[in-house]
Amino acid sequence: MRVIVDCMGGDKAPLEVVKGAYAASLEYNANFILVGDKTEILRIADEEGMDLRRFDIVDAPLTIEMTDPPLAVMKAKKESSMNVALTMLAEGKGDALVSTGNTGALFTGATLIVRKIKGIKRPAIA
Repeated sequence: MRVIVDCMGGDKAPLEVVKGAYAASLEYNANFILVGDKTEILRIADEEGMDLRRFDIVDAPLTIEMTDPPLAVMKAKKESSMNVALTMLAEGKGDALVSTGNTGALFTGATLIVRKIKGIKRPAIA
């Protein structure tokens, strides 16, 4: 399983998100793709003593803020970590996506970028 992780969204990001992905990688048999400000992710890994050689890191320095409107993921911030992560999922570059960012933007992006599974009438949050 390939898990795409939006590292830039949520409280105390990217520190806590990177630490969580690293901890999960030690426990679960999955490949993790970290999406966010690569320089910041590598700085955190160095400071925290985390070896990220097993991780793919995709540079996406822009962040969808909690105050951004939901459509920001589609319009104003196309190079954000959330948009890049959603696009990667839609292109089949991962099997799952984890984000702790702006819920409205994530829901909107998931609906418009990833799309619904055939036969599903209404999207849901899990």
